[in-house]
Amino acid sequence: MTHLSSFLKIMIVSKHNEESREYVELNGNPFHLFFDSRVEMPIGDKIYLFTRKQIGDDTELGHKLIRGFLTNLSKQEILPKLLFFMNEGMFLVCTEDESLLTPLRVLADKGVDIAVCKTCLDAYNVAPDSLPLGRVGTSPEFVKLTTEYPVMTVT
Repeated sequence: MTHLSSFLKIMIVSKHNEESREYVELNGNPFHLFFDSRVEMPIGDKIYLFTRKQIGDDTELGHKLIRGFLTNLSKQEILPKLLFFMNEGMFLVCTEDESLLTPLRVLADKGVDIAVCKTCLDAYNVAPDSLPLGRVGTSPEFVKLTTEYPVMTVT
């Protein structure tokens, strides 16, 4: 049987105060939670916009580069807030290619928001419920976010 310690330390970023302490009970056992502002949260403030299925004009090299980009992005400490896929870039999500889906799943599991343009899904006749991951995003939502966060276009 595993013995639970009566002391648990959780570190998160807090912009409001230097340190706060909370007391909670779990199954009648007391736990002290310390919220320490010295550790950065993994989600950053950038939006990545994908408008193509590849990087650059060389198809073979471009597919290799986009796979490498997504894989390396999924390994970063500070992650983007949102990955938004529009135009033919939506096929990076609307695929069965595990070499693309695996890093996207890792990013989603780490809390990165992944959205695919609704207008693009409609234009390419892709059913929204067929998305293997992420969610349907809209143009008004994307435009609003571009006024709040820096956008990096991956082409």
